[in-house]
Amino acid sequence: MDAKDISSERPTVAAESMKGLTLEEEEREHSTSEDDEEKVSQKPGGNTEGAALPSGEAESAKTTPAATVARPARARLLQMVLHGKALLKGNEAPAEDLNENIWSKLPDEVMDLVLAWLPLSAFFRMRCVCRKWNHIISSPNFLDTYSRVPFRTAFFLHLIRVNGVLMAACHDPTVNRWQRLPLDSIPVNAYIHGGAGGLFCCQRVVNAFLVLSVCNPLTKKWRDLPPMPNLNTATCFVKMIANPTNNTYKIVRVGQLQPLPPVRNNGARIELCTEIYDSGTDSWTPIEHTPTDLRFIQGSSICDGAVQCRTSTTRRMIAFDMARSRWTEIFARNLDPILDSKLVDCDGRPYLVTRVWKGGQMESIDVWGQKPRIAGNGSAVDPFSDVEWEEIDRMPSALFRQWSSSAGLFYHVGVGDYIYSTCLARGDTKLITYSLLTRRWQLIDGCPVSHINTFLGGFEFRPRLDAAV
Repeated sequence: MDAKDISSERPTVAAESMKGLTLEEEEREHSTSEDDEEKVSQKPGGNTEGAALPSGEAESAKTTPAATVARPARARLLQMVLHGKALLKGNEAPAEDLNENIWSKLPDEVMDLVLAWLPLSAFFRMRCVCRKWNHIISSPNFLDTYSRVPFRTAFFLHLIRVNGVLMAACHDPTVNRWQRLPLDSIPVNAYIHGGAGGLFCCQRVVNAFLVLSVCNPLTKKWRDLPPMPNLNTATCFVKMIANPTNNTYKIVRVGQLQPLPPVRNNGARIELCTEIYDSGTDSWTPIEHTPTDLRFIQGSSICDGAVQCRTSTTRRMIAFDMARSRWTEIFARNLDPILDSKLVDCDGRPYLVTRVWKGGQMESIDVWGQKPRIAGNGSAVDPFSDVEWEEIDRMPSALFRQWSSSAGLFYHVGVGDYIYSTCLARGDTKLITYSLLTRRWQLIDGCPVSHINTFLGGFEFRPRLDAAV
């Protein structure tokens, strides 16, 4: 097996070992495997190169990085991997366990595996440890290992601008912790529309023309996209869709053309255009027949290969079919009582967050979800068939009064299995999360970059060192 095959299997084995066995179990497994190897070596002929190992150990010998290291060091390497797992959980380790003579001689593949599982905050500190570590996180071997780590935390990115400088902080809903995110690689005049797959999609004006750019804030890589077909349009809507399997992405942009000559009794005509950028071909493709209701977008979601959009001017939803490159209307039942709503995307599942009014006063926030669409005769569900909404939960009134104000401005975004709601009122920015798994509401405090007058927005961010611009 060549080096490429070994590295492709290595992260899966490491993931299982780091979350599966205790130190005592690893030692027992190690001692058992050594006893079996001794029995094999005592077979007639004395040549172990052609001897057949048991199936489980043969697979381990092929895939486990520690198996490529001398046998006396194997137990210590297993112990160090488990020790690294404890460090990632925040446990303190005795100083005598951090033997410099051992840790400084880790094989590169073991070092890559340990570093690939580090949390977001650790990658910023790694650059300052030494030149070797700064080089490791950008090396092809490490990025290949890193790309195979199965799960990355979805963060809520809180974005502000102070004195012309972009500032951001990421909130991890699983541990309720904030982490600053440096944005010094993004030009000060750029506006961030959102992102996907660890990348940001930004817009700025260059020589009187709009330019869209893509950047990775972790690697600080930045690239301007090719000129759009319609440069003189005002942007109404931008959605980025990432494909992690081949490390590519697409961008759906809706722009408003210059007003056309007035029509009698109807004023100026409005015409929109849709343009699709594909990083695989590095080109834009114009799309015909863009619904004019897309001027009033109230959120979007990627569901079943389509970009669903909610507008404030219709009881129907508008979806863009990525496969056929066209817009389609979706009739939505039960949408009458939830017109004052925002569509959010939670891992490909659309939800509506709506304000509840009673007696002319807003008293709470509702969360609505789509009922499952069931196809008959075993056929696949049409992603553009009619949908029906149902109420899932409502924020307790006492918590709502503590969090918000009826005069406040609201901003909602889906982050993994959570919905973040921001209220800009009472001279402060207040956040609250709703867990779709536990049905629990929670106030979020301590944002390091919170300021009501400079809030630009928030969106989901899944950091990726291997995301290419």
